[in-house]
Amino acid sequence: MIRRCVTNTNCIAAGCLAHARRKFDGLLLDGATNAVVFKALKRIAAIYRVERELAQRTSDKRLVMRGGAFRPLWDELHAKMAFERWRVPDDSSTAKVIDYSLRHLECADAQPARHECRWTTTTSRTS
Repeated sequence: MIRRCVTNTNCIAAGCLAHARRKFDGLLLDGATNAVVFKALKRIAAIYRVERELAQRTSDKRLVMRGGAFRPLWDELHAKMAFERWRVPDDSSTAKVIDYSLRHLECADAQPARHECRWTTTTSRTS
């Protein structure tokens, strides 16, 4: 889908916060103990909490509320990851996950302001 979006000017590519979160979760499973990982997961969880509250609202209300509670959290997540990136060694797993997250969240950066956009945790379900 992203490949098609590159050539289609009517398509907006969206980064996936759930994928970034899973990468940070993977670091924890691999035994990471640095504060960067814990702080990133805490900020992502705060964004998910707000998004759960917004999910039942109308698109107009989501747009207004995202400008209030959601946008500052999003901006903080992006700013803190960019800052922390330069504090970790280039060849570390943490640096790779932060780089991945920053690259993929850049295309999502404009999305939170869009009222028709919904963020999900993309949990797997069995039917």
